[in-house]
Amino acid sequence: MNITALKKFTLNMLPILLSIFLPIHFFIILLHAGPTNPISVKLQPYIMPYVNTLFQQSWHLFAPEPMTVNFKLYVRAEYKNKTNNLVEQSEWFDVSSSIISKNNMTIFSPYNRIGRIGTGYIHRLHIGGKDDLSVKIHQKKAEAKGDLTQLNKENEALIDEAKGALNRLASAYVKKALGNQDILKVQFMTSTIDTVPYSKRNEASYKPEENFIVFEWEKVSENVIAFP
Repeated sequence: MNITALKKFTLNMLPILLSIFLPIHFFIILLHAGPTNPISVKLQPYIMPYVNTLFQQSWHLFAPEPMTVNFKLYVRAEYKNKTNNLVEQSEWFDVSSSIISKNNMTIFSPYNRIGRIGTGYIHRLHIGGKDDLSVKIHQKKAEAKGDLTQLNKENEALIDEAKGALNRLASAYVKKALGNQDILKVQFMTSTIDTVPYSKRNEASYKPEENFIVFEWEKVSENVIAFP
């Protein structure tokens, strides 16, 4: 097949492939973004990997009852100082505030997406990766069978995925923050901060409570690059 014939074949096949792909794509997005129903719950194991590969966000933000807490991510590292060859520990870096600050400088930057992904995974760690109705349906099925093993496995898998993603995010951040130091391990910490109640909005001295969860030290992820 010569180049001209190959180009013609490709141009002819492209509309056919798009006509097959686009209806399937929009159907999946409709199930994901639309109201939760038995069909979307049943197909969730196939929908979530497809959608979450492209973007990560929590639809709890659009619920009638808005979120009442803010999430933050902190990270620190253990590294070998190239100046004195000693293993040292860095301070805690406020990743969330740094990303927000950089994103506020210009919305057309990778920090917009990085921030949303990080918040999505922190949300999953604290609240869960499924909507409330899905959880209730799965629990009802599991209780009817008298076996919660599968439900627990699914929850553990979601948590492990979130921890892995945040470890990569933490690794990328410390590679930027510590420059050319030989980073050995990273540790991240999440926090939940209560939003300011409407009745306290004019009190400058009011400080919302911040609760922390510190996770285990992990080996730095080698397959990520430093923050831009």
